[in-house]
Amino acid sequence: MKCTMGTSPARLTVLPIRTVFLTGQPMANISDHQTMVNLAPFGLCRSLAFPATASATAAALGTLTPMPCMHNTPFPWMGGKMDYLVKGQPALLKSSKCQCMWGGTISLVTDGQAPTGPADMSKKVREEFAKNQSKDVLSRDGSFSDKFDKAVENWKAGYGIVDSIKKANHDVNLEDFKKSRNAEGYMSDDDADLRHSNVNFGKNGQFGINCATTTTTFMLRKRGYDVTAKAKNANGHTKSIAIKLNLYDAWKNPDGSDVVPTMLSDKFNEKIEAKRFQEELRILNNTKKELLEIQESLDSIWVSASKKDSLRERVKELNPIYTESRKKLAPVYKEVIEEACEEEGYYTFGLIWDEVNYGGGHYTVLKSEKDENGNTVISNIEPQTGEPFESLDDMIDYLGYPPDPYDTLLRMDDKVFNEDYIDLFEINT
Repeated sequence: MKCTMGTSPARLTVLPIRTVFLTGQPMANISDHQTMVNLAPFGLCRSLAFPATASATAAALGTLTPMPCMHNTPFPWMGGKMDYLVKGQPALLKSSKCQCMWGGTISLVTDGQAPTGPADMSKKVREEFAKNQSKDVLSRDGSFSDKFDKAVENWKAGYGIVDSIKKANHDVNLEDFKKSRNAEGYMSDDDADLRHSNVNFGKNGQFGINCATTTTTFMLRKRGYDVTAKAKNANGHTKSIAIKLNLYDAWKNPDGSDVVPTMLSDKFNEKIEAKRFQEELRILNNTKKELLEIQESLDSIWVSASKKDSLRERVKELNPIYTESRKKLAPVYKEVIEEACEEEGYYTFGLIWDEVNYGGGHYTVLKSEKDENGNTVISNIEPQTGEPFESLDDMIDYLGYPPDPYDTLLRMDDKVFNEDYIDLFEINT
C-alpha cells in the first residue's frame, strides 16, 4: 500500500481468522481498514492535519517536519467489488481507496496475486480450484476438466484470477443446465415438487432457510430442467437470492424488462377502506402492539415475577380480542390473494407469518386454476419442505395482518429465467 501523505509503503494485513482464500492468502474486504490491525504505518506523515506533524512544524517555525505515521481510518475502503462478497462484505480491489482522517488517501500498489505467466497462472488456478472443491468449483468427478481449461482461457482473455474462475464455473453450469432439460420440456407438479426441489431438506440447517431459491427451483423443474436448490450461501454465495425483493431478479418479462411483483399491502389497505374495516384494523394493530411489548417484557430478566404474572393475565384478556380481529380480517386478505392470482398459473408468494404467534417469513408457491364453474381455486405447493398447507384458508390463519410491505406475489410461469442466477442450483446431468 501507499499513502499520499506517507513517506514509505506499508503492508495490508488480513487476519488469519478470515476463511476465504485466494492463491493461499486470505482475501481482503472493505472492512479491513483498522489502524495498526490491518494497516501498517506509512513511515512519516507529511500532513499538517496530523496533530504530531502540525506541532513539530510549528516548533520548527513553519518548516515542514513530518512525524511518525499514526493513521486514523475509521471508515471502510471505498470501491470494493459489490457483486463479490467476502464474509458478507465487498471484496477489496486493486483500485480501492481508504481515506485517512489526516488527509491521506491510501491505495493498493499490488494485490499480491498477479500471475507472472501461463505456467504460474495454471498453478494458481489449480490451487484455487482445490481450495474450493467443497463449493462446487470442481466438476463432480473431482477433475479440473473443462472448468479449469475455461478459467485459464478467461485469464488469457484479460479476466482477473477470481473472475476467471467464477466465469468458468458459471459458463459450465449454464451449459449443464441446458443439457439437463428433458425431451418433453415439462414436469408434473409431483415431479417438480415433493422434495425434488430441495432434496437435502432436514439434512443441513442451511437447506431449511433457502425457501426463496426453492420456489425458483420448482418453476425450473416444471419447465423440464433437472435442478435442485443449493443451501443458502452455498458455493460462496453470501448474498441470498432473496434479500427483500431481490428474489424477483431471477425472472424477467419476455421483452427483457424487469418484473414488478404485486404488493399485497397496498391491495389490502384499499379493501380495508372500501369495506370500512378501519376500526377493526386499528383494534388489531393496537392489540398486536401490546402483545408484542408484553412478550418482550416476559423475556426480560429485569421484570419482576409479580409484574410478569400480571402481564400474563393481560395476555389472557388480549388474546380473544386479537383472535376475533384476525377472524374478521382474514376474508379480506383471502380476497386480496385470490384477486392477485386470478390468472391461472404458478405464483411465488413472499409472506410474513403472524408476529404474535409465529414470527419470521417464508417464500412458497401458489397454484391458481379454474374449477368446472370457472371459479378460481388456489392451492399451495411447498417446494422447500414438501409439506404444503391443505387450503388457502389454513395458510391465511398463519399470516400476519395487515400484510408486511414485502408481502408479494409474482406469477412465474409466464416469465423468462435470468440465467445470471444459475449458480444457485445443483444441476443433475
